[in-house]
Amino acid sequence: MRLRSDVTFVRFLAALPIIGVALIAWGATYPFYTDIDAAMELRRNACDANGVIEGWYEAMARFDTPRHEFMQAGLALALIAVTISVLSSVFGKKAPANKPAFFGLGYLGLFMAWFGYGFSFYIDMRRGVFPHCADTIAIPLAAQTIGYAILALLCTLFGLTLLIGFGTLPVRLDRWDADRKLRSHIVTGIFGAIALLGVVIVAIDATGSTFLAIPGTIVLIYVTLATRAALLAPANLNNIEE
Repeated sequence: MRLRSDVTFVRFLAALPIIGVALIAWGATYPFYTDIDAAMELRRNACDANGVIEGWYEAMARFDTPRHEFMQAGLALALIAVTISVLSSVFGKKAPANKPAFFGLGYLGLFMAWFGYGFSFYIDMRRGVFPHCADTIAIPLAAQTIGYAILALLCTLFGLTLLIGFGTLPVRLDRWDADRKLRSHIVTGIFGAIALLGVVIVAIDATGSTFLAIPGTIVLIYVTLATRAALLAPANLNNIEE
């Protein structure tokens, strides 16, 4: 039964890039704008003496096609497959074998997400999403950097607190403590909700210019699931799971 599920999982991961290539090819059949000449004219006349002309963003939106959405979704599927494959090859179906690895993966996930969201500003700028008189992307990028630095600090403090409850590592990700059912339900409910939020974020980012942040989010989802398992891991060294 386990072998069959493993084969299904591998087939699922293999199918994602194939579907991704199909989406990219489909997206490439659409033009950049429904009316390229009118759109370029509007971009050239985006600003006046007071800045961006009123209604410019809405006017540009009327020329949009699903080209970028399809292509970004295709790339997102490929990134999802690669990220999950790497995590599976390194950790299998288990949490990390030592506590420092949790922090290392957490920081890595945050950095990858920060980079992906930051690079999305550059992508949007190159595509002309922002008018030529708009503020520099350095402003939102600086705000994002500060936000992620604060988030990293909070996650560090939260993680250090959770370490107290960790059991013996490594432990399977699907660990369930039958002897402490209430604890298992509470821990699974809390961290399951956090992981589900991560899945929603991945789905939202998949069709946007923020698709490059997806690998970081997936790493953070893995850390979340691994933390859940570690909190339910047995404390007795003789009960280490194979």
